[in-house]
Amino acid sequence: MRAVKARLSIRAMRSAAARKTTAEGPAEGPGAVPAGSAQAEGPAGAVAARAGASEAAPPGAAAAQAAAPADGIVEAAVEAAAPDAGQGKGMRRTYLLWAVAAAGLAVDQSTKAIAAVTVEGHDPTHALGGAVTFTALRNSGAAGSFAPHATLVFTFLALGVLAFVVRVAPAVQRPGWAVGLGLIFAGAGGNLTDRLFRTPGFGRGAVLDFIQIGHSGVFNLADQCVTAGCVVALVQAMRGVPMRAKVPEYGHP
Repeated sequence: MRAVKARLSIRAMRSAAARKTTAEGPAEGPGAVPAGSAQAEGPAGAVAARAGASEAAPPGAAAAQAAAPADGIVEAAVEAAAPDAGQGKGMRRTYLLWAVAAAGLAVDQSTKAIAAVTVEGHDPTHALGGAVTFTALRNSGAAGSFAPHATLVFTFLALGVLAFVVRVAPAVQRPGWAVGLGLIFAGAGGNLTDRLFRTPGFGRGAVLDFIQIGHSGVFNLADQCVTAGCVVALVQAMRGVPMRAKVPEYGHP
């Protein structure tokens, strides 16, 4: 908003200077030497004529020269304010990213805690006419029990994903990217928490899966957060939306 106001001020000052120049027009100064006078004859007359012409500068031109420094000051203020505006927008997008990540992580861990008490160790429970089944499964591999003996590999992979999101988060200025990266952080962080703190040991824990739709594999909400986040990020990339928005140059009309 400050950058837009400054840009409007530049245009207003330039328009005022142009109107003043047009209204006043050129005028003879007090030192102008009339043609054909005695002073205009000979070398001395030429010197006097040049001196009179320099003193007879149009008042409108003087006003324009006086307004030029003011234009430069305002343009400098606009250029200084533009990065601040972009930085403020980037901070809001960063807050959005961490809000999505925190919400997703909280929902994932809460549902796993409930499932550990009400689903694990009990018979499967069906909902929505059998379309959804709640059954507990300890998964030491990836989604769908892929590579069950590579628990440490997936632990370090999740740590790498979290480190990447933390690194790029301050530069994110697009809401789509903020939501996508926030969901990826929530999913990777939720399953990493299981691998770090659940049995059989630190860094080798099994992820708790408890949701099955139809005849699909058993999964949890962290898996869906990762999937949804990757889909959102892929859509942003295919649309050519950059993570960091380009700040326009407000100083140029």
